[in-house]
Amino acid sequence: MFATNYYVNDGTLTGDVYCTAVGGAGSGNGLTKATPKSSLTSVLSTFSASFAFGDTIFVDAGTYSDTDLSSPANGVVIMGAGMSLTIFNNGGTGSNDFMSIDDNNTILSGFSLKRYTG
Repeated sequence: MFATNYYVNDGTLTGDVYCTAVGGAGSGNGLTKATPKSSLTSVLSTFSASFAFGDTIFVDAGTYSDTDLSSPANGVVIMGAGMSLTIFNNGGTGSNDFMSIDDNNTILSGFSLKRYTG
């Protein structure tokens, strides 16, 4: 079985590396570069039951407010566009727990985290 790629993009194409459309544009199904979902949370909630080892979620340049990224699946890759390009920032609201990933072999790469510390 082949690995599946999923795509996330914010509301702009500025600095984008992976996507050719803004998140949610068109069908916004998250399965192609031209139809990305608008948040990582949306990809996780839509596809988590079908994730397999080796699947990759490409999160393009932008600032995202996703706060609970738990349980994608063992061996799923969450790949940002780069440390200065893809930023997860909960905006200083909510709990002190910012990111929750509770699976083995989940690979995180190419993004920055900004955390609420209040």
